[in-house]
Amino acid sequence: QAGDLETAVEQFRFAVCNSTADEHFAEAYFHHARLLGVDVEALALLERRVEEAGHRSIGPARTLVAAYTDQGRPERGVALLESLAELRPDDGHLAIAVAEAALDAGDEEAAERWLARAAERRHPPGALDRARTRLRRARGAVEEALEASARALDARPGDVSAMAAHAAILAEARGDGAALEFLAARHEAEPDLRGLVPELCIWLRDRDDERALRLLDAQLEENPHDVWSHRERSLSLSRLGRSEEALARATETTERFPEDASAWSILGGLLERAGDHARARTALRRAIELDVESGGLGFQEFL
Repeated sequence: QAGDLETAVEQFRFAVCNSTADEHFAEAYFHHARLLGVDVEALALLERRVEEAGHRSIGPARTLVAAYTDQGRPERGVALLESLAELRPDDGHLAIAVAEAALDAGDEEAAERWLARAAERRHPPGALDRARTRLRRARGAVEEALEASARALDARPGDVSAMAAHAAILAEARGDGAALEFLAARHEAEPDLRGLVPELCIWLRDRDDERALRLLDAQLEENPHDVWSHRERSLSLSRLGRSEEALARATETTERFPEDASAWSILGGLLERAGDHARARTALRRAIELDVESGGLGFQEFL
């Protein structure tokens, strides 16, 4: 039942117990259990899954490591992955996972050691340089991070998340203009690459919202059901001072996507700015209700 956390926890627990290969259910189970305040019980189940999987699969271990980190105990995740890595000494991907867990725990020296070990073993394309990028940034070596990020991107040229990460480092090293120029060039070269327009539009916020509107219109012409583009269009109109158009678009978006918490959140923000406090409260209350029903996964707020 929507909004019933107890029911959601029971359903996800059942799914976890009957689908050992799907980490999505395990992640959702722990998330909902934390909301309900029964995360100790959920953590025990995640730990049993790791024991049952042994060193055959690192999926359950990664889920448990994330749970430890959420609880503010990343060192337990490091210890878990280190024990698995000793059982799989030739697994470079696992060594990278240990390094990333060490970074979560703030142990940069351990992360460096594990990355050195991973470099001598097989690992997925770009994975080692992505982890190196993170380590270099943690140490304040922005130029070295930029070089590692570029190598990671070369290894996975169509990976939008890698592009977004590279843009963030470019902004840190060269300024926001360099990041925007990079993403714009990528979009010009690959206009149909899924997920790139949202990244570019985020960087265009308060810099060139007219250009963002053109991109969003083109996106919506191709895919009228793209709820993110509908929401972002409302925000772009608002930033341009076209308040009535923004409010109309936001209202239309909640009508087209009535179960989207972010759409209601944006509408509430625009109504509040317009001085319609009663309707704003109603919209924001609906956003919160929908967010709870979805397990509190978070919604795009009015910007």
